[in-house]
Amino acid sequence: MNKYLNSLKESLKKVRFPQYLRRLSRGQLIVWGAALVLAAALFGISRGVVRCWSITRLPGSAPASCGGTSTEAIGTPLVNE
Repeated sequence: MNKYLNSLKESLKKVRFPQYLRRLSRGQLIVWGAALVLAAALFGISRGVVRCWSITRLPGSAPASCGGTSTEAIGTPLVNE
């Protein structure tokens, strides 16, 4: 195991970052990291809202994870006579 870790460390020492990444300051890396995290969070939130959209009638059926959907019949329809 130790031999494997040593070979992994040696191979990682040979990895070179592209020149444009070396020019970025620590602050810029933090800002871009925060932007990526924010973008992923906004994607997740908007996906959740759009997936269970029910304000307007859109074609198709909502996934079962949205709730309020059932494959069972509601009941026997009543006929007014």
